Amino acid sequence: MTSNAIYGIDVAGGSPRSGQVPRYAVAILKDGSVYRHSMLKIHRIFRMIKDDHPMIIAVDNIYELAKDKKELIHFLEKLPSGVKLVQVTGGLKQVSLPFLAHKYDISINPRDPGDEAEACARLAEMGVGVEVSLFEDKTKIKVSRARSLGRGGWSQNRYCRKVHGAVKVKSREIESILKGAAKERNFNYTSKVVKGFGGYVRCEFTVNARKCDVPIHPSSGSDVQVNVRSFVRDKIQYIPLKSKERRPTIVGVDPGTTVGLSILSLEGDVLHCASYRGISHDEVVKLISEYGKPAIVATDVYPMPAAVEKIRRSFSAVSYSPGGPIPSDEKIELAKPHGYSNDHERDSLSAAISAYKKYRQLFLKIESKYPPYMDIDKIKVEVIKGSSIEEAINSLKEHKQATKAQKSVAETSGSSSDDIDDETYRKMTEKLKRRDLEIAELQEYVKELVGQRRSRD
Repeated sequence: MTSNAIYGIDVAGGSPRSGQVPRYAVAILKDGSVYRHSMLKIHRIFRMIKDDHPMIIAVDNIYELAKDKKELIHFLEKLPSGVKLVQVTGGLKQVSLPFLAHKYDISINPRDPGDEAEACARLAEMGVGVEVSLFEDKTKIKVSRARSLGRGGWSQNRYCRKVHGAVKVKSREIESILKGAAKERNFNYTSKVVKGFGGYVRCEFTVNARKCDVPIHPSSGSDVQVNVRSFVRDKIQYIPLKSKERRPTIVGVDPGTTVGLSILSLEGDVLHCASYRGISHDEVVKLISEYGKPAIVATDVYPMPAAVEKIRRSFSAVSYSPGGPIPSDEKIELAKPHGYSNDHERDSLSAAISAYKKYRQLFLKIESKYPPYMDIDKIKVEVIKGSSIEEAINSLKEHKQATKAQKSVAETSGSSSDDIDDETYRKMTEKLKRRDLEIAELQEYVKELVGQRRSRD
């Protein structure tokens, strides 16, 4: 069972791409505490992962764990089911770890692998980064003979019948399990059988579900072996984590018996476009909330219909509607590049895109002016609400400085107390234990280096 632990890992010495065996700094966030380890080899980390079964392993660069895609596949296959590998610096377009640490107020020394490992874990905990996915939501189960039948002999036919019969029995047992699980977990599967004398030579099942959702595990006996593998993607897929902080969105709504709903990011990317028949107001609000917090709620008609206005008030968003009706050919031109299934989706999508286009030039100006350590989305929201770019930046700077000042006062007042409560004492004791553990690990590493040098001499 997966725990709530998060592992942050950063290379501390060596590299998978060099001749030197890599060693890693590991920071574990667990039950509100941080546990640090230094100079660990990868096999030691795997033992810890097997014991802890964390929900996330966070890194700033996946190629610190593996030198190429083949090794990365091997790494992911060794992880317990349900454990995610997360690259906190992003997917194809990456940002530096120090930049992210500064943005999210995480103290870090870029020269300390322990600090970097902890920063990775904390960023992943906040929902920053992307899950690294190399496997499709498809699993292959292969049931086959455990060994060769040999060259022949008086009893080969009897032995062949026994082994092929065992493969057939195991295949039917697995199919029975899959039938029950398919109804319960809502997946389907296909099977392919190669028949042989007395039973099956092999049987292969292709299950349209992730390996962790398939209730079959690899096994090997005297006559039969079962192999379970995920289908490998041609390219690495980077799946954004769901951030705990709801990001601002632009929502287009076409009201009626069938509601058209389109949701864009503030970069103009389409996050959702669909239509729903007979959906209630509360259901619409809940669905919109899953994608973030609307900064703008838009419609394609003027004035804004009451049903859309009610949705806008639910989020205290800025309203957008065109000065007059948008012609059908213009709606098609706006929505066609993104795809839609019916007029309701087209109208909601054209409304959202039209709202985005109104603010696009302002957004481009913000992108050229904003300080890199500030959250650009927050600046955009302030500008949407009516502030100038300079006012929005200054307001957020003042808010950040006030927050830091309050934090500093709280820390100072807390440290001036003569009495140490139980919780503070516990944390200080745990910190000392972690330091002792780090020292012991470093001493062990030094002994190993001395031993290697003596063996060379």
